[in-house]
Amino acid sequence: MGTVGVKHRLISADEPVSPFVTGSISWRDRSSFSNPGSEDTFSETLFSVGGGVEFAMRRDFAFVFEGAYVEADDSKDGSEDLDGFVGSVALRYYFLRDPSWSRPNRFRKRDQGN
Repeated sequence: MGTVGVKHRLISADEPVSPFVTGSISWRDRSSFSNPGSEDTFSETLFSVGGGVEFAMRRDFAFVFEGAYVEADDSKDGSEDLDGFVGSVALRYYFLRDPSWSRPNRFRKRDQGN
């Protein structure tokens, strides 16, 4: 199985509210036992496109709301396709205290007590 994806922020991560868009493609090998005594193996490709919003609570914490539409190849084993919308809510913690690629420095003075 493999996945390649991209995430792009629509505005600077220096803002406390940061919307983003995402997209990915995944592939995997599956096995089907639809016929008793035989196993059919085939590859399947999944595509997704979505977006969300990250709300920074502090320099190292953020709430993330994300949604995506996922589309899979037509099922080759007669089972139901898994196309549809998925959503998630997450609490993100940035472990590194001062990474240049992570949360911005907008909370630095408040976190240091200045």
